[in-house]
Amino acid sequence: MAATAREHISPPPLRETPNALAVAEIKQRRRAACERPAREGHTRRIAARKRELIHLARIERARLQSFFDFCCFDHSFVDLRRRTRQDLETTGNAYWEVLRDGRGEIARLVYVPSHTVRLMPLDAEPVEVEDRVQVSPVAFEAVPARRRLRRYVQVQGTDRVYFKAFGDPRSISKRTGAAFATVEAMRRADPRDGP
Repeated sequence: MAATAREHISPPPLRETPNALAVAEIKQRRRAACERPAREGHTRRIAARKRELIHLARIERARLQSFFDFCCFDHSFVDLRRRTRQDLETTGNAYWEVLRDGRGEIARLVYVPSHTVRLMPLDAEPVEVEDRVQVSPVAFEAVPARRRLRRYVQVQGTDRVYFKAFGDPRSISKRTGAAFATVEAMRRADPRDGP
């Protein structure tokens, strides 16, 4: 007999098989575990950890807000991005100079007009660098890798200043573009030179 739109077809009754009994028992145990009251100490530890993480997130947000408010000398970060995008669409390249503080952390971002920068050839020898690989949604791990890196030269009139790529561990002479293992080795070669 065919069912009409008004009729309700019920599923066949479950048979009491050993497998069906095991499934029913597992479901009952899960319900009981969910209904069991949480231990007081465990709840307090969770609440304390949550408060700590919220506090750390607020500190990180304030630190990032402060960085982006003051990362450029004479304009906003949004203006820096606009200039960068315009260069990228006009010339196909865009550049920032990344300035670091005494601790080696990024302190300022400086717009560099792309028409003043020239790319030098890739170095013949690969250099050992550390790549950051994402191992979870919130964690990264440093992995060693070998890469052929490039240097850049900014030409303004008769002046030339050499730069290295972001993440390049070597010290690059700003006057000659030569690569040195350390800043001390560069200063021994030319005391007036610097990275």
